[in-house]
Amino acid sequence: MKKLFWLVFSFVFVLAFVACDDGDKKETDDVTPTDGDVVVDDIVVVDDTTIVDADEPESEVGPDEDSGPTPCKLEDTFFDAKPAEWTSYFTMKMSGLINDVNNQDPDMAFLAKMNSLIGGTNYNLASSYGMYLLDSVQTTTGETIPAVIGIGVGNLKWPVTNKLASLWAGQIFFVVDDLMNWKQQAELEGYTGVTVEGTYQVAVFEVWIELAGNAQYTRMECIRGISAINAEETAFEGAMFVCVDGNTEWAVGETMKAMDYAKLIDDPAEILAVLNEGLEPSDANYRADVCRCFAQDETIMDCDEMKAEFGLGPKPDEDTVTPDETVTDEDTVTPDETEGTDDLLPDN
Repeated sequence: MKKLFWLVFSFVFVLAFVACDDGDKKETDDVTPTDGDVVVDDIVVVDDTTIVDADEPESEVGPDEDSGPTPCKLEDTFFDAKPAEWTSYFTMKMSGLINDVNNQDPDMAFLAKMNSLIGGTNYNLASSYGMYLLDSVQTTTGETIPAVIGIGVGNLKWPVTNKLASLWAGQIFFVVDDLMNWKQQAELEGYTGVTVEGTYQVAVFEVWIELAGNAQYTRMECIRGISAINAEETAFEGAMFVCVDGNTEWAVGETMKAMDYAKLIDDPAEILAVLNEGLEPSDANYRADVCRCFAQDETIMDCDEMKAEFGLGPKPDEDTVTPDETVTDEDTVTPDETEGTDDLLPDN
C-alpha cells in the first residue's frame, strides 16, 4: 500500500501547555513550533499483510470461541527487532485518549514513552507529557486524510531564566483509513493487534519559547531528527504495532494504543536534503537551515539576532541550549533540569 503525503509538522500544541510542564505531568505505572508549516514530500509505504497477536505466538489455530482473543497489550518485546546498528532512532510506546485538535484541555496519555537517540545523546521526549490528537495529513493532490497524531514533549530548560524556555519534542502520525483496514483484517484472522513493517514519518524538534507574562511566543524551532527512507525507497525504516480490538473508528474519545520504532537522520545537511526534496530555493517552503527563528509577531527573523535579543550572543555555547542534563530522581526535576534516558524504554 503506497501513499504519498505532504506531511505537515505543526507544534502549536506545545505552546498551550508549557506553563504546566512539570506540575501537570500525567503518567501511571502501566507502563512544534512554527508560524508556518514545514512541508515534507516523501513516500510512505506500509505492508499490511503481516498481522501478529500482541500476546500469544502466531498460530494457525483460531482463538478459543468460549474465551475469545486475549485483549491487546503493548509488549516491550516489540522493540527487540530494532536493528542494533542504528546510530540514530526514535521509539514510542503510548496509550491514551484521542483528543480533538482544538481541545484546550486535552487528556494526556496515561502510558507515554517516547525516546530518541540523536547526535549520540538520548532524549526522553515524553518526560513532560504525551498525547494523541485527531488531525489530518494531506496528499500531494490536496486530499485531506484524517490521522491520529502522537506527540511527546520533554521537560523545560531555561537558557535565559524566566524569559526563554527550551524543550525537545517528537511527533508521529497514523492514518485513520489504514487503522480501519488493519482492524478489519485482524478481525478476520482473530487477532487483536497488527504489526506493520515500515513506519509513517517521524520528526524530532528542539523548540525555544519566550515567556512574557501570560503570553508565549515561539522564537526558534529546529528539526533535529527525521525519518530515513529504506534502501528500496518503499517505506520509512522501522515498524509499527497498533492494538485494534478496542477501537471502532479511532474517533475523539477512543483510546489509541500503539508502538513504533524508526531510523532517524540526524545530520543537519541530510535533514535539509529531505526537507527540500523537490523544492527550489525560490519556493516558500525551501529551508536554508534546520532552524528557523521568529519575532513575536510570528515573522521569520535572523536566528543570531533573536539570540542576541536575549543576551545569548550570535553563537551561544551549545551546553547552554541543549536540554539534556541527566537527573536520577524524577520527583526532584525542576524547570532548570531535563530528564535523560540511558536505555531504549526506561522503567516506569
